[in-house]
Amino acid sequence: MEWLVIEGGAKRYVDAVLAGVPSERLHKSTPVQDVHSESEKLALILENGKSEYFDSVIMATHAPDALNILGKDATFSETTILSRFRTSSSTVVLHSDIDVSLQRPSIFV
Repeated sequence: MEWLVIEGGAKRYVDAVLAGVPSERLHKSTPVQDVHSESEKLALILENGKSEYFDSVIMATHAPDALNILGKDATFSETTILSRFRTSSSTVVLHSDIDVSLQRPSIFV
C-alpha cells in the first residue's frame, strides 16, 4: 500500500489551522485530564485541576482517541463522524546500518 501524505507533513496543516487562532487563546502542550460539556460550553479540566471553558476545542489526535476523550459527552454527529475513521499499524525499523537502508528505503525513517 502506498501512503498519501501532505508535503511538509502534519505540521503544515496544523499550522494552517492554528494561523487563525490568536496566540493568547492557544494552550499548546497543556496536559488535559478531561473534556466535557457544561452549560453550553466545553470544559477542559487541566492537569493542575483548573477548569477552562471554550466554545470550541481542536483535538489534535487520532479520531478513536478523540472519541474516547469525549466519552459519553460525544454528540451524535461526533460519534458518527469519528467512529468512521480506521487506523492501521505500521512497522518501522530505525537503525544506522547504511547498507540495509539502501536496500529497502521504504521501511526506514
